[in-house]
Amino acid sequence: MFDNITPWWVISVPKKETTEDKLDLLTYTHQVAGSEEREDAWLFYIPESGTEALEEFEKRLQEMGMPYKKKLQQPKNWNKMWENSLEPVELGTSWYIRAPFHPEKPGFDNTLIIEPQMAFGTGHHPTTQMMLLMMERLDMQLRRVCDLGCGSGILSIAAEKLGAAHVTAIDHDPICTENTKANARANNCSVIEVKRETAGTLEDLRYEIVLANINLNILTDQMHNIETMLVPGGDLLLSGVLKKNLGEIIYAAGELNYIDSMVDENTDWICTHLRKKVIPIKTP
Repeated sequence: MFDNITPWWVISVPKKETTEDKLDLLTYTHQVAGSEEREDAWLFYIPESGTEALEEFEKRLQEMGMPYKKKLQQPKNWNKMWENSLEPVELGTSWYIRAPFHPEKPGFDNTLIIEPQMAFGTGHHPTTQMMLLMMERLDMQLRRVCDLGCGSGILSIAAEKLGAAHVTAIDHDPICTENTKANARANNCSVIEVKRETAGTLEDLRYEIVLANINLNILTDQMHNIETMLVPGGDLLLSGVLKKNLGEIIYAAGELNYIDSMVDENTDWICTHLRKKVIPIKTP
């Protein structure tokens, strides 16, 4: 995460229609400290000391034929910059998402306090917002929930506020797991267990609800593991996928039935609800 003493390499890649999934895969497989989506570009951050990681990242971009620019960002007061630029998020009267330095605001069913660090999930991205709205449609009371790719922990915290009995928040990135722990403490959470894992290492655990706001490549690659984690009749909410790729998700879903989707009309991001089939028991 950013601090006031570490210089960072900032790699800027122009946004193209076919770029997003590939770039998400890059962050999944390389030592990138964080990423940020801008209106016209993706920004990736690597500490100045990460020479090998920078060389590997540049090499992969070149192999994939992706143009990019890089610059060394000198230390800044990032907390002050966030305070000056980040606004709270209001989703109807259901959710009020704020940073610790924002004032409280009454009139909402739930408030989420999220420290804006390098982990994904400040509540500003359409995929996060749709996941929160779709989660309200599910009965989470006393359910066991798994948040795959927890990022900032925003969905895990929301699940607890909606009544989940236990939430397992997992991410392969230590920055994300530490951010989730900090945000869970800030929201006085008590049922969230944070693990540095992947879906493939949790096959022995079973959940009534799985949340996965990640990217298309990881979702399709891990769909079998996710399906195994769900109990019969269990629900999967997923996002990080564009409307044009919904068919690929349904094809990969296996024993998961399609229920419905929510679409952000401005960006074509979707949030999709799948449910694991219940196999009837045959009686003699």
